[in-house]
Amino acid sequence: SKLRERMLVSGGRNHIVSPTFSVGDWDNMHLLIMIDGMNELASTRCGDRCGMLVAKIKIGPLYPAIKIKVDCLQGDMLSVDRVVQYYISLGGMRHGPIFHNFSEGIIHGCPGDCFGNWLDVVDMEGPVTIVLEIGKV
Repeated sequence: SKLRERMLVSGGRNHIVSPTFSVGDWDNMHLLIMIDGMNELASTRCGDRCGMLVAKIKIGPLYPAIKIKVDCLQGDMLSVDRVVQYYISLGGMRHGPIFHNFSEGIIHGCPGDCFGNWLDVVDMEGPVTIVLEIGKV
């Protein structure tokens, strides 16, 4: 679907969640697009917050972070180090290698500024392709 539309209908939430996917024996994984600036908007009234969010998405600059969420690590799986090397690509740009131990935190990714202003990098009126390359799991 259209990225701008998905961001606008996120209802003021600070993220968009991908469909569930699996890598190796890890299931229930998601990519999160974390819309920047939501912390600054948290203290504003709802009507103002929605207007400010719309302006940020339409006018920019827009620096969303891309993160991986691994919901499948529970119980004994958390007692073993789960260090993963991965790369995230967007609009022809590749970020990484990124290393993270998912037994220490189930959400990790690249900061919002690693791909620049998304309004300059991706077609906000079309679908966006995010490529996740994961090494050893």
